[in-house]
Amino acid sequence: MRFNQYVLMLKVAEKEEYKAAQLLQQQRDNFLSQQQQVESIEQYYEQYKSELSESTNANLHLLESRRNYLHQLDYLLKSQSENLEIIRQQLEKSKAFWLEKHRRKQKIQEAASNAERLHRTQLEKKQQQSIDDSYSQRNPARSPLQ
Repeated sequence: MRFNQYVLMLKVAEKEEYKAAQLLQQQRDNFLSQQQQVESIEQYYEQYKSELSESTNANLHLLESRRNYLHQLDYLLKSQSENLEIIRQQLEKSKAFWLEKHRRKQKIQEAASNAERLHRTQLEKKQQQSIDDSYSQRNPARSPLQ
């Protein structure tokens, strides 16, 4: 394959890697945001649960209402935790996708470097051959006796 073709392939691979890196960063940001949200809900849940267990002078209706709210918080926490797991899985897929694109780009870079080296070597050989031909035309071969 020609060096110019590798350069074009490398540009495409770099764009693909960049897009994959952007997707990965978006997924990472989303994961961290959701993780913080889950942690906030967990803290609030534990705080509310603690306050509920300490409240002894509340009437039965108020206690029942607070327990229902605690169950709603528990449901919310479980739901958000499940969402966080889905987002974590998406993040792992994005990491694998970026890594695939990154490795592909590296292989193309390596192949392009090899092609460039080969091209330079061939040019040097042609130049040397041209110099040798030019020299031999100016100075015909002398016999060993001369």
